[in-house]
Amino acid sequence: MIVNVTAQLPTFEFEELEIIEDPNRPGYYSYIFNFCDNAFSVEDPRFMVVSDLEKKPMQLTGVFHSDNCYGAVEKIRANDPDSIRAELVFYEDSNQIDNFEEKIDKMTAEVDKLRQELKITMDTNYPTHQAYIDATKVKSDELWDARKQLQHLNAQYYEMMSFYHPEE
Repeated sequence: MIVNVTAQLPTFEFEELEIIEDPNRPGYYSYIFNFCDNAFSVEDPRFMVVSDLEKKPMQLTGVFHSDNCYGAVEKIRANDPDSIRAELVFYEDSNQIDNFEEKIDKMTAEVDKLRQELKITMDTNYPTHQAYIDATKVKSDELWDARKQLQHLNAQYYEMMSFYHPEE
């Protein structure tokens, strides 16, 4: 049974073998690791090597059989070599991209709406200065939360896109 890794259950494990600092480039490391799948044969696994400074997408091509481990190496920058690790990426298919685009559009509309509401709140006459401050703070906090959600959605979207269209 061959399973596309983007739809598989988390039976995929990473085993760190060694992290070697590049003697000619301080802060650059070779991360040497095995990836093992205990349940399925996996086709074209996608994963991310991450550190405290960067994320590097990786995709291997071919069929990797169950109950076997395969070695991989990735060069990555890091301040702390202990922060380097590999993570499996679970992106189901291009429908998920469409779903993220729809979520981003909705959240962008929400941010625009909250900006307008904040502007109206700031232009409204309140009986006291404290009432003005309180109303403005509530709307500002709502806008801040919505913008953080939008930022998070955009980050996830572009992370997915780097796998689906790495050359762009």
